Amino acid sequence: MRADVNDSNDPQDEEMERILRQATPRGADAAIRPRILAAVARQVGAPARFRWERIYWPAVAAAILLGVLLNYWIAVAGKERLAQIMGPPAVSKQAADVAADIAAITDEATGRWAYDRLAASRRTPDPFGPSGMRAQHQ
Repeated sequence: MRADVNDSNDPQDEEMERILRQATPRGADAAIRPRILAAVARQVGAPARFRWERIYWPAVAAAILLGVLLNYWIAVAGKERLAQIMGPPAVSKQAADVAADIAAITDEATGRWAYDRLAASRRTPDPFGPSGMRAQHQ
């Protein structure tokens, strides 16, 4: 079953259909085949062009890696510079008290170990916490 694109019964359409059915398909001109084959052979035999795609993604990956490394370097250098300017961090009174209690119960090495762990895990105080600025102004 054939589906026509135009379902109208226009006599001009029927005439055009009749003419197209009588037409026989013809191949390409005989002179064009060697020209096409020669052009394809030239293209295939030509040296490969430099493709940006070959270096594009590695360059992007290298740039991202360089950015991450520079960011890490700046963070470490910034911390060292702040330590030079500000001096050593303040001793935490709570950490020192807990470490002294641990040293009294066990030995001095364990107390020092506990102080190092407590001082390293110490966070900056919350200015709005129970002992912060808000509590002082109330």
